[in-house]
Amino acid sequence: MTNTLKVITTVVGDYGVNCYIVFSPSDNIAVIIDPGADGKRLIEKINAEGLQVKYILNTHCHADHIGGVKTVVEEFKVPFAHSEKENPLLESQYNKDLVAFLGQTMPPNADLYLDETSRLDVSDNIKLEIIETPGHTPGGLCFLFNEKHLFTGDSLFRQSIGRTDFPLSNHNDLIASLRTKVLTLSDDVIVYPGHEATSTIGFEKNNNPFLR
Repeated sequence: MTNTLKVITTVVGDYGVNCYIVFSPSDNIAVIIDPGADGKRLIEKINAEGLQVKYILNTHCHADHIGGVKTVVEEFKVPFAHSEKENPLLESQYNKDLVAFLGQTMPPNADLYLDETSRLDVSDNIKLEIIETPGHTPGGLCFLFNEKHLFTGDSLFRQSIGRTDFPLSNHNDLIASLRTKVLTLSDDVIVYPGHEATSTIGFEKNNNPFLR
């Protein structure tokens, strides 16, 4: 396995979600993370790069992170996966209403449910570890690729954390998740959050006021 990965960041939707396309340049096999909107634009970008999509993964299922899933699933016909603990959120009327308000469509049912025991066969050059980080949502997940690239969704941001004033959120759970499972990673791990700028684990240890 090579440790070389490339990450394409595309900001999508009205709430500026970071959708990530993660791929190995040695074989062009890719994973899409959090296609929140603008599905057709994502498809064009992926096809322009000549990538073969293997999975569509969601860190969590808030409305702004799921609106483009249906379009990309129908295009690439690959498995869509998230935590089973997100189902109450997907079934909630407030989430459905916000998806409609944003002019998006609800995603199809998951093909796979993910937890920390999940082992996805992405490619020989991509190692993926699932980290459960409940708090922002009941089934929030982080995705660690090749031990160096951590996609945190709305659990962890640069110098901030995800909101926990939403229905089904829990502040204590989020803090515990981040302190025991995320800040224990190597300082040089790159953090790719669901919104705004990237960071590193080392930077967050020293500068995130919510995690001191």
